Amino acid sequence: MRTLLILATVLALSPLGADASRHRHHRHVLQSDESGETGDVGPGASTSAGQGPPPFPQTPPYPTLAPVSATELKLRMLKDYPQALCNDGTHGGYYWSQGTDPNLWVVYLQVRRRPASARRTSHTPFHLQGGYWCIDRLTCHGRMSDVDQASSKFWQPSTLASGIFSREANNSFSEANMVYVRYCSSDAWMGNVVAWDEYFYGAPTVYAVFEDLMANMGLASGAQVLFGGCSAGARGALVHLDNIASWMSTYGIEVRGLLDSGLWIDFVPLTNGGMGGTLVNQAEYVYGFANVSSVIPEDCAQAYQGEEWKCIFPQYRMPFVKTSYFVSASSFDDFQTNYDCDASPIQDTQIMQNAPFINSRKTIICFNNFQTAMNQVLVTLPTMAQTTSAVFSSACSLHCTSTGADYWSITVNGQTFSALMAAWWFGHDTPRTISTCQGTPCMAECIPEEQRFPQGFGATENIAR
Repeated sequence: MRTLLILATVLALSPLGADASRHRHHRHVLQSDESGETGDVGPGASTSAGQGPPPFPQTPPYPTLAPVSATELKLRMLKDYPQALCNDGTHGGYYWSQGTDPNLWVVYLQVRRRPASARRTSHTPFHLQGGYWCIDRLTCHGRMSDVDQASSKFWQPSTLASGIFSREANNSFSEANMVYVRYCSSDAWMGNVVAWDEYFYGAPTVYAVFEDLMANMGLASGAQVLFGGCSAGARGALVHLDNIASWMSTYGIEVRGLLDSGLWIDFVPLTNGGMGGTLVNQAEYVYGFANVSSVIPEDCAQAYQGEEWKCIFPQYRMPFVKTSYFVSASSFDDFQTNYDCDASPIQDTQIMQNAPFINSRKTIICFNNFQTAMNQVLVTLPTMAQTTSAVFSSACSLHCTSTGADYWSITVNGQTFSALMAAWWFGHDTPRTISTCQGTPCMAECIPEEQRFPQGFGATENIAR
């Protein structure tokens, strides 16, 4: 029987070791969450003509387009692994659900989905936590104030997960043993250091998950592992995928990667007012303090001598991946467009509905420029050497397609994410499916027609990108 482990956790294969030098960056910070949780920001009170934007539903009753049944998973703590720790020193852990096939596994790095009040719809009956990272003393201490981000003290004995975790018969992975790893290290699963009296042990924690699965849960020779995650989990999976694949191969276990919504690109934002400046700046800071250099391959380090931080930045790291992967990246990734285009989640919703709003012109131009930049990166993937990998990219405003109803409903060229995932995994097809729709009106195609504004700035003006 085919053996599968879908592991959406992330970690470093490097020895668990010494503290790196501790770079302390004291900058004014606006804390925001990679999943887009910056708080609900309403539209401006007036436009340049003195008229307010038309009303729109902040939490519209969008219909369910696909199954969203959730699987219950039970908590298992990693108390026997001394470096599997959250920021505050409490034990890390994961949630587990046994499947009907003992050799089929799904393990996924936890991600927070934006609540319905800040997104067109949450698609799921639950909110999962995790995502983003911190970059210096100030931002890392700020995360400590949220126990859900930095501690396991109040973790519940069970949780729910949908999308790829669903037991629905139309989910190709429905028979899997499912593992959902909690995120509490604030380092995108890359760190292996103690800094500012906090533990950044994302890498040792994920190692502990693998070790525990092999020692106690039945992961063994002959298994196939889908290792990855979404958002911060995908970024961590990216930088560790080859190391994990090499490590697991010594146990007779095959590894491939799922990289969902983690493809950060080097894009010049409208402002540098986010956390620590640009996303590139953030990668530089994390490289400086979190002891991630040991997970950077030699060929990447040689290519970027003096700029080794690029090897933890997805756009620059992707060409060096040797393990088979499936990457999903919306050309309007709603974390990056909100961050880089200085847009609130409410503005994001208005754009999707073709609804005019304050400062819409500069924001829409930025969104369009971002889509162009993202597509320029996507057309280079997979590389000529990455012959067993696949790409999926819609023109929707999405972030994390694999953990909700979008898993079944979002289509590109008539193909759903779930169908293409199955074709890649089980059929060894290598689909390269990228939407050709250009411009912000494309974003409206991902919501029901009755919920769109019939006219609006994005639909009525031709904006040069």
